[in-house]
Amino acid sequence: GQFVWLVTDIIFIVWPLTSLQGNFRRAVSGEYGLTYMKPVSTLTPPVISSPNR
Repeated sequence: GQFVWLVTDIIFIVWPLTSLQGNFRRAVSGEYGLTYMKPVSTLTPPVISSPNR
């Protein structure tokens, strides 16, 4: 019983990591890197500076 949960935990931990690596490689290759990095770069400075104020 616990072995099944161990396998499912490994799958749910490893699968998102592999999918994130795939998305990171796509962003680096330039498929949709500009479309996601521009909004993030414009939205993060206010979010980071507002708690300091």
